[in-house]
Amino acid sequence: MQDEHQKINEAFENFLESHLSTEAQAKIAKQYGEAVATEVRRIYDDALRCPVDWSTATMETALTALHEFLSSKYSWLSSKARSNINYAFIMAWK
Repeated sequence: MQDEHQKINEAFENFLESHLSTEAQAKIAKQYGEAVATEVRRIYDDALRCPVDWSTATMETALTALHEFLSSKYSWLSSKARSNINYAFIMAWK
């Protein structure tokens, strides 16, 4: 599992920009294999669905919720992977 986690971190670090595009997904699959690309997509989608009450949340409180969510479900994510996920989260909800 450690090797898969490393590949997922690298995929988020190297290919996730403002969103996980079809092109980025294809590049991840080419470099790391379809299983890693599928897992990256699953984690990305899970992060964007992080439970936040947008009727009362600010971006600051939403990012705090995302941080807690990622820490509890994906504590092994690297700092750079988390940073790229944070940026994609901001862009998705902006």
